[in-house]
Order: sequence, then structure tokens, then C-alpha cells
Amino acid sequence: MLPIIGPWLQRIDAWVRLRPARFLLIAFAINGAFIVAFDRFDQLPPDGPAIMDLHVSNSVDVFTQITEAWKPGGVVSARRVLRLDLLFPFAYSALLAGLYFLAIQGIRIEPRRLIVMAPFVAAVADWIENSLALVMLRTGPWLPGVLVMFAATIVKFSLIALTAGFIIAALMRRPAWLVIKTSRYTVLSLLIGTFPLFALGQGRDLLVSLSNTGAFWQGVLFVAWLVVWAFSTWYWSRVLMDAEGSASSFFTPEQQQEFDGWAMWLPRWIGALTLIVPGIALLADAKDADHGGGMVALGVACLACGGAFLWFVITRKQKFQAAAGKAATGYSRRALTTPLKWILRVSAAVSLTMFVLLTASAEFWGFGLGAAAILAIAAANTVFFGSVAVFWTKSYRVPVEILLIVAALTFSFWNDNHLIDITRPAGARATLAEAFDAWAANKTATSSGAVPLVIVTAEGGGIRAAHWTSAVLHTLDDTPGLQFSDRLFAISSVSGSSFGAAVYAGLKKDTGGASQQLDPARKILQRKFLAPMVARLVTGDFAQWFIPVPIESFDRSAALEQGFERAYEIGAGKNTMALPLASFRPIGDSKVPLLFFNSTSVRTGRRVVASSVSWWIDRQLPGAGPVDFQDWVAGDVPIATAVHNTARFPVISAAGLVRANGGGYLGHLVDGGYFENTGADTAIDVITHLRPLIGQRRIRFVVIEVANSAATEDETKSGWRSARFLGELLSPLRALFYARDARGTLATTRLRGMVDHYIAIRPCSLNPSQPQRSAPLGWQLSDEMVKLLYDAAGTCVGVQAQALQSALQ
Repeated sequence: MLPIIGPWLQRIDAWVRLRPARFLLIAFAINGAFIVAFDRFDQLPPDGPAIMDLHVSNSVDVFTQITEAWKPGGVVSARRVLRLDLLFPFAYSALLAGLYFLAIQGIRIEPRRLIVMAPFVAAVADWIENSLALVMLRTGPWLPGVLVMFAATIVKFSLIALTAGFIIAALMRRPAWLVIKTSRYTVLSLLIGTFPLFALGQGRDLLVSLSNTGAFWQGVLFVAWLVVWAFSTWYWSRVLMDAEGSASSFFTPEQQQEFDGWAMWLPRWIGALTLIVPGIALLADAKDADHGGGMVALGVACLACGGAFLWFVITRKQKFQAAAGKAATGYSRRALTTPLKWILRVSAAVSLTMFVLLTASAEFWGFGLGAAAILAIAAANTVFFGSVAVFWTKSYRVPVEILLIVAALTFSFWNDNHLIDITRPAGARATLAEAFDAWAANKTATSSGAVPLVIVTAEGGGIRAAHWTSAVLHTLDDTPGLQFSDRLFAISSVSGSSFGAAVYAGLKKDTGGASQQLDPARKILQRKFLAPMVARLVTGDFAQWFIPVPIESFDRSAALEQGFERAYEIGAGKNTMALPLASFRPIGDSKVPLLFFNSTSVRTGRRVVASSVSWWIDRQLPGAGPVDFQDWVAGDVPIATAVHNTARFPVISAAGLVRANGGGYLGHLVDGGYFENTGADTAIDVITHLRPLIGQRRIRFVVIEVANSAATEDETKSGWRSARFLGELLSPLRALFYARDARGTLATTRLRGMVDHYIAIRPCSLNPSQPQRSAPLGWQLSDEMVKLLYDAAGTCVGVQAQALQSALQ
């Protein structure tokens, strides 16, 4: 095989020797274009098997299960991706071979024939696996074809891993590795600032939201801060490279030449990539935006700025002679040039100013800048402070980074600043029995002679669950003939769905039970809650790790709760979310449902339930059942805090510290989904408590499950699941996660068996023949995703119209 690819390898070797930067630029650009094209063509269901799962299906049955999970539309999409993937192997094999030639260049390593050929053999194996997959998707799987495809996949990834390992080993023996190690915070900032934007659903939706109506200046600020980050990355890396090059006297002339080359080009390219990668991500995600032209414009602006940045840093010495000298001549204060000292002061002042603004006024500056821009600011600060830490470490021979890590670990014993603000003494609460009697007293029976009592369970899932819960509740409320709000008694919610339930109940309270509140609710929930929390997270809350005393004003949880209150106040004109939970729902107000907010105790693992009524829960099952939050803390909290306590899903939102009246430690609260994510267990407790209170009344219990996820098939039959990444290491964590889901399934099954009617309303596709983009978890959604959810609500409620009519009439 070497005679076939030998001339091609010699050409790659020559390109790497003569023009390494140009070769890498072209190779990365070609590979990046393929990745963007794959994203465009890939329309597979987001929660189903991927192309990779098909390639590693080592039996006909698994292959068949995957194609059945894809359905016809997914199979068509898979064929498109596989046809494109027939060309991709030859792009990445050339890149890997070039990287290997570059890694061994100038050091005592002879090119190994196996490693040189390995990427191309992997490319051939890739071509074989794709060709077989295409054939079997059309004709059906057959055992020899499946086994050969599986073997080709093993060969491909084994050879790619082998090549990557030799490249890394070679790089670690080069002066280039010293450049990479010294500039580690530059590389880290690139990961912090760009990885979420193209690899995470929330990050990609953030990019889509930059093109939404009213987000023009946030898009401009995003690009502007990317430029600031690019220059910060380049400049502070250059400072360290100048100091390192001047301080290093053990290099041979050849090693010094290599060091100088990497020290020159690595900061330049990483600085450019801080603009280029978001630009590519914007262009790739433009298809998901209603205003795709806006995203294309932003993407082109990022790429243009990246090109202009490269032009400036390459030509600056010819254009500006003053910029030709070294920024530092060693690792000491005396080695710093006067311009560098001034730039250091200005950078510190800017960073300190942004720290104060984003910490003290997280809501104002968070909404003004936007989460995407704040991410760029955090990445730029990572470069600045990290570079200062590296400089101090080498200058004073004090391991600054290790000291900070040790300090953070030590201070964590006592500097927890995420204290839940509890109002004491607790307000008086009615009992669940009193609330039921008041509710049932003015209800009239239907033609069947019974009074339908509706309890809603709402599944968690960040802001998408809040939108979905609110959309479903208001759609039910506005459906003629159902009299849904008149029959609704209580809502048991978890995580993000709690905010949707609170907004629904709050609007009922503030409008006297009026319907047609879908649009006001949508405006409230559409406020961008992520930005203020991220603003506080990357400033005050991060700094808290290294401060020995807790500073509660640094807590990002407060930013989210203030955001809830402010959004409702702007949308409804009243500060209802700031009301104490106990006083939210007067006992006689049957137009407003009871709210049961579910959290989880870190200390005991038990369910903690906050509500405006007191009930039997822990008294009947002492030490085993759920905990009444207000009784537990002997106090109360605002509705916004009660909502947040159900949605504390680290690392996005911190676990809440609970202290007793005298200051004693009670534990921490986290997301209710850690226990079970449906709210069904609390609904079971409520119904169990109500049954003895019915007396002579004829009550028909109806449960409406507002599910945040589509129905799943039996996981025991999903063979493709076995291909999950790092199964041996991550299986215990996955077991904990899926056990949580299993508890929810068990609870809903029990609940279904103890009520007269059980109706599940799940997200459904507006066009079943086309898979739709899944709403990401988090606290911000683009206008496009919000519209998709609300449009789907009417369709999905309509699917259950007959069952709803039967249950409520």
C-alpha cells in the first residue's frame, strides 16, 4: 500500500517542511468545512442513536433496532451524512499525517512507516464502513456486512488513536511543548469560550438567540468582546513567550528556532480561533434561526475580524516599529517594559471594573451584555489572570496555582455563600384539609354526579420545562368547554417546571382567575435568566472559592431569584414572586391552585416539599417520608426562592445552604429531580391524604401529567445503547441517573393506578415526518425554540382532547 500513497506522503512532508502554517490552515479549514456540512445534513433524532452507533452495531438485530429507531426520515438523513462521509476520511488522514510530520520535525525521531501510513489505512477502513452502511441501509442488514463494518470501525479508531498518541508523545519532547505548557491558560480559555458554543445545546441556542428581535446590540457586543479576548489571548501569551525565551539558555540553535516559531504563531492562531470558531458555529446554526441572515452576518463578521486580527499581528512590526521589541526580557518585575506595565495596570483596572459591575449589578449588566458576551469576557479574564499566575510562579518560584487550589479546598469547609434567605417566624398556613374543604364547598358536580378534582404533575427540565408547563396549562385553560381552571386543585412540580407553574398560578391570582393569559406568561418566561446568573458565576461566585469568609452578595442564586421576580413584575405589573409562599394562596381562593414545589435534601436524600399549606407528610412516615420545608426550617421563603430551590441543578445553580433559626446546619437543597423528576410521588401523597376527607362527596380524581420529554421505548430492548462512551467508568453515574428516571416511572405507574383518569401530555412534533431540534436545558431559550414549544402545545393538548373531555365533564 505504501507505493500507492508514498508520493502523497512525500508531498505532505514537503508542505509541512516548507509552509507548516499554511498547510495547517488549509487542512483545518477543509476539515472544519466537513464538520459544518455534517451538522447541516444531520437530521437524526437528537435523543436516538447516532451514525457511530450504527457503525459499531455488531449484529443484524442491533442494526435493525437502530434503523427502526431512526424511522424513514432518519434513515434518509443518515444516507446523506454517509455519502458526505465517504470524502471526509481523506481530509482528516492528510491532517493527521501532516501533524505527525510536524511533531517529529527537528528531533531525534525517525518517521515510523506504520504511523505515517496509519491515518490513510484508517481512511480506507472508514470508506469501507461507510460504503457497507450505505448498502445495508438500502438493502437491509446481512451478518457478514455488519461484521466487516464493525471490524473496519475498530481498525479505523485504533489507528487514529495510535497516530494521535505518537503525535502527542513527540510534541512533549519538543520546545513547542514548553510553549504550549507556558500558554496553558490561553488554550484553556479557548475551551471555556468556544466549546459550549458549538458542542452544547444551550450554547448553540445562545448563538441562535443573538439574531432574535431586540438582540442586535448583544450580537455587536458579543463580536466586540471576542475581539478583546483575541487580543488578550495573543498579547499575554506573547508576554510569557518573550519572558520564557529570554530566560531559557539551554536551547540549541535549532531548538531556539523552533521555540521562536511556536512562540510567534501559537498565540496568533489561538487568538484568531477565538473569532473563527464562534464564526463557524454561527454559520452552522443559522439554519435554526428565523432570522438566519442575522446569524450569517454575525458569523461573517467574526470570520472577517479573525482575518483582520491575523493580518494585524503578522504585519504589526512593519506597520508599527514600536511594537517590534520584546514585551518582557525575563521573569522579574525589572524585566517588564514600561508599555507592558501600563497595559498591565489598564488590564487589571478593566478586569476589576467588570468584576464589580457583573457582581453588583448582575441583572442590569447581564441582560445588557448577554450570556454569550459574558462567556467571552470570562475567557479573556482567564487568560489575563492565568498569565499573571504563571509569571508570578516563575518569577518568585512560588507555586501560585497549587496554593490557590489548596486554599479553595481548605476554605470550602466553611466559606459556603449559597445561604437560603429564610423569613422567620413562619407565616400561618392553612392545612391541606382546610384547603380541600374550601375548594370543594363551591364546586358543582358534572352530569355524571361527581366533581372532577384535577392534580397536575409537571416534569422538570430547566427553562424549557417552565415554558412547556406554562404553555400546556394555559392551553388547557383556554380550551372551550373543559373548565380546566375550575377543576384544578393542585400542581406538583419539579425543577424548571416549578417556575412555569408559579407563573400560571400567579397570573390566576393577580387577574382574579381570568383566562387568555398565555401571551403574558410567555413574555415573563421569555426573559433571559441565564445571563445574570452567568455574570455572577464567572465573577463573584468564582472568586468566593479563594476567599476564606462567605460573601452572600456573590451568590449567583440570588441573581436567578431576582430575575424571576423582576420578569414577573415587568410582565404582570405586580411583584407576586416576592410574596411569602405561605400567603400566596388564601384558603378560600379556589381560582388559584395549590403549589407543591419538590426539592431534594443532600444530607438525607429525602424529598423536601414546600407549599402554602401544611399537611401530614413527615408525621405519618417519620424519618422516611417527604419533609415539609416550612416546618423543617421553621420559616418561609418568597415564591421565587421556593421555585429556585426545586431547580438547583449544579453546576448551573449552586446547592442551597439551609440553616436553623439559631444558625445550626440543617443541610443543603438541590434539584427535586435528583429524587424523581415527575412530581408524581408528591401527588400520590396528596391524594392519599385527601381520600379520608372526601366523606359523602363524590370526587373523581384526575391526574394530568405534563411531561417534558417524549415517551421512551423499553430501554432493555435498545441494543444500540451499549455503544455509550467510556462505559466502564461512567456506567455507575449513568445508573444513578437512569435510576432517577426509573423512580419517576414507578411513581407515575403507581399514581395511574390510584386515580379515575390519568392523562399524559408530552411534547410532540408539529410535523411527525421531520425530526425537530430539541430544546436545550438551561435558563434561556431563543425565540425560535419558544415559538416551537408554544405551537406544539396546542397540537399536543389536542391529541388528548377526547380523554380530557371525558375526564372533566
